[in-house]
Parts: sequence; C-alpha cells; structure tokens
Amino acid sequence: MDIKIRRIAHIVLFVRDPEASAAWYSKVLGMQASARASGGPYAGGIFMTFGESDHDIALFPRPE
Repeated sequence: MDIKIRRIAHIVLFVRDPEASAAWYSKVLGMQASARASGGPYAGGIFMTFGESDHDIALFPRPE
C-alpha cells in the first residue's frame, strides 16, 4: 500500500536524531527538507515539506 499524504498542518516533533528522522520521512513519505535551524534554541532542527507549503513537520532535537 502506498502512502500518499499531501499536506499536514504544522506538527513539531522532538526526536532523538533529527537527521535520521528526516531520512525516514523522506524515504517513507516522500518529504523534502526545506530548511535547517543552525542556531538558537532549536539548533539542529530540520523542517520537512511535501512541497505544498514551506514546511509541514519540524523535527527538533529532543531535550536531554
């Protein structure tokens, strides 16, 4: 069964490894990274999109 999601209303997920999570969302759901947070409180965060909006999911490093 193919998953065909086109849009998600802004979701923020705090994950252990944003890079690994972004790779999963890209491979399984066909999402693309649209931006990366290089500084500030969410440094290392990755914003993912289905291509319809600037981002649909934000993947931030979870706090210890």
